[in-house]
Amino acid sequence: MRTPLVFSYHDVSPTLRLTGNRVYPSQFKHHVEFLTSHFSPLQDLNCPLLPDSFLITFDDAFVGVLEYALPIMERYDLKGLVFVVTGYVGRKSHWDAHFGTPAVHLDAEGLRTLLKAGWILGSHTVNHKALPLLSDHEIERELEFSKKWLEDLTGHEVIALAYPFNMYDYRTVRIAHKVGYKVAFAGPSLRSSYNCLSIPRIPVFLPDLSLRPKLHRSYALIDMLLTAPARLSPLYQSLLHFLKKVV
Repeated sequence: MRTPLVFSYHDVSPTLRLTGNRVYPSQFKHHVEFLTSHFSPLQDLNCPLLPDSFLITFDDAFVGVLEYALPIMERYDLKGLVFVVTGYVGRKSHWDAHFGTPAVHLDAEGLRTLLKAGWILGSHTVNHKALPLLSDHEIERELEFSKKWLEDLTGHEVIALAYPFNMYDYRTVRIAHKVGYKVAFAGPSLRSSYNCLSIPRIPVFLPDLSLRPKLHRSYALIDMLLTAPARLSPLYQSLLHFLKKVV
């Protein structure tokens, strides 16, 4: 199966924060204009995904997605796929390393607003932990509990998952399938084919003024290097947990 054009964003906001995991609203608008002028939006999540279509996804469900991304995408009649960290709905993002004011996750009412606009909600687990570092039982709880919470909110089956930190292994994929996910998304990849439970995505960062270079498969190597530091976040989480126990 040819690799589809799935783009992963985090936050869309004019607020100045020392993080590359966001884009400015004007920057995001430029990206959307480029995509809609060259490709067709993906209509559903049936796997395999159509290779000549594009899909815009957002990890973590930050408030900026509702405030800034939604109005821009509505102008172009686009629907997004948002991956929710269900244990942090309506809370600040303390699970990740940050500099300055942490971003705020959407509350349940904000998520319902996205649903009413036709957007799709997917799971980003309960606590945004690196799944390969957990036991089988812990992985299943993270995937099952988040799926159930979202299904109670939406009234529909939740079939989409995004792996925290883009980290997954054979056990993670096996358990995701067992729990009932039909599609799962990871990070950039140099592969020309994919599995429905490890679909690569193209990450978008603040320095990405244009999406055109990122369409070349060779650029995935650069994105893999840029996303590598995210794998240090589980270490940061462990350190926080240790300090709380000591203090």
